[in-house]
Amino acid sequence: MRSGGLSLVLKMLIGFCLGSVLLLLLFAIHDVFTAETHLSWNEALLVVLFGGIAGLMVSLLLIANIKQTRKLRDSEKKYQTLIDQSLDGIYIEDERGNILECNVQGYKMFGYTKEEMLKLSLRDLVPPEFSKLLPDVIPDEMETGDVYLERENIKKDGTIFPTEINTKFITLNGERRLLAYVKDNTEKKRAEQALKESEGNLKALNAAKDKILSIIAHDLKNQFGAILGFSEMIADEAEHHQLTTLNDYANEINLAASQANSLLENMLSWAMMQKKMASFKPMALCLSELVDKVCDTLRGTANIKKIQLQNRVLADLKVYADGDMMLTVLRNLLSNAIKFTSRNGLVEILSDGPGELGEVVIEVRDNGVGIAPEKIAKLFRPGEYQSTLGTEQEIGTGLGLAVCQEFIEKHGGRIWVESELGKGSSFFMKLPTCKD
Repeated sequence: MRSGGLSLVLKMLIGFCLGSVLLLLLFAIHDVFTAETHLSWNEALLVVLFGGIAGLMVSLLLIANIKQTRKLRDSEKKYQTLIDQSLDGIYIEDERGNILECNVQGYKMFGYTKEEMLKLSLRDLVPPEFSKLLPDVIPDEMETGDVYLERENIKKDGTIFPTEINTKFITLNGERRLLAYVKDNTEKKRAEQALKESEGNLKALNAAKDKILSIIAHDLKNQFGAILGFSEMIADEAEHHQLTTLNDYANEINLAASQANSLLENMLSWAMMQKKMASFKPMALCLSELVDKVCDTLRGTANIKKIQLQNRVLADLKVYADGDMMLTVLRNLLSNAIKFTSRNGLVEILSDGPGELGEVVIEVRDNGVGIAPEKIAKLFRPGEYQSTLGTEQEIGTGLGLAVCQEFIEKHGGRIWVESELGKGSSFFMKLPTCKD
């Protein structure tokens, strides 16, 4: 503050001195050309005084003007900085849509430099089909107030993107100008689309969940009813039945318990997938050993129907997969094959590969009842596919194949089916082979 005050006093003193000297020079020049008597000391003193005062007043005016100019320049710089920091494009256009001025976002949004942007008009920033519809002069009705619209614009590289635009007419330096605020709506539209898709998926998931839960509740009740019924018969009348009859009852109980367990496992797997909780830890696995494990688990169920399970997978073939997921997939496919194959039938597991792209194709083949063509398209959609009874009235939820598809696609693979009514079905899986 003191430094500023001293500077002001110094400027005023300089102004006083310059004013005095200038006035004295004028009188001296006047005396030379008019040959008049020189100024007396008193007159000279008055000239110095009046000249100094005049110089002082001029210096004060100049100082005030410089301060005002500097303040205006700083204010302009500040507002220009604020405008350039805006995330929206801000434009000033004439009545024909020619761009007269814009901020940094205004030209960056469209991929131009500022020099390029100031050579363009409104027509250059919209798709060709829309450009033809624009009037030569901005209509007067836009002058009545703010105008809001959403439309597509086009960037320098030809990319079309959605924008949100607010405009109003202003008077600038006595001329009518259009002030436009343009916001890139790409992220907003993408978020809206994602929200719509999410809502649609949520509705579909809820519908599928309600249907599946109702099926599971009904099927589990039937399975536990069978278990309770046969176990009560064994408990109450064991001494009245032959050993073969009790063995049949025990087999029925085992079958019902196995089916109930399969229902619960599929429901748990499906629920974990929907919540993205299923862990995924792929590693090198011997495919033949996985198939043997599943066959051992299901052999009792197959023996009840006298169905042969044949593992024909190459002994040294390996896949790069998650062990638990693959066991679930194989168990579901083999269970379905047994379910829809009549007594004395055959279920085979075969393999082919690895192919040129390092993929293995696994086939689960049966000679069962086959699948109608109109049902194949719905097999992997749990909300649409209604599970049908097996050859001996075995039940299911329709969840198993949806779980298989989710798990196989998690591996970057693919699952599909080929079937013919009365001749059987083949379910194929394509998986990556073991990584060396």
